[in-house]
Amino acid sequence: MGQRATGLATRLAMPFDALTVLVGSVLRGTRGRVAETRTGAAQLLNTSLNHADVYRIVASGSSSSAGTYTIQAAHVPEGGALASASTYATIAVITCAPGIQRIAIQGDTVERLVRTAGSLTGDVSVRAVRAVAGTDANAPAGTNTIRIVPIHG
Repeated sequence: MGQRATGLATRLAMPFDALTVLVGSVLRGTRGRVAETRTGAAQLLNTSLNHADVYRIVASGSSSSAGTYTIQAAHVPEGGALASASTYATIAVITCAPGIQRIAIQGDTVERLVRTAGSLTGDVSVRAVRAVAGTDANAPAGTNTIRIVPIHG
């Protein structure tokens, strides 16, 4: 006869580290990493967004946060440089606001969007990501942090 646990909620671990930050401050770290403020510029990830089941885009905003960021991803061939990224596909739009927002997105959805935007065939490795700030009335304000993290359940 098996045992069963009751009253336990499913917990989803989200590892926050310097590699997950698209917008916001990154503290000085090991291996000579210097402190920096990331603005959403394109980054080459050490993993492929389409190789995990689910990711969360987590946005944290101060009391004066406003504006938008468009989160975009692109294919970069294995061993390729960021300059070889395909056409970027929009995977989410973040409206900056006070508090924490979480948007879940599936790896296969990201792959489909990137494949369509870049008219790609064959293997796709979604390793480039960026956060494009809104303009004019949608320009970001306040202190905002945006991360993209895998969900481990």
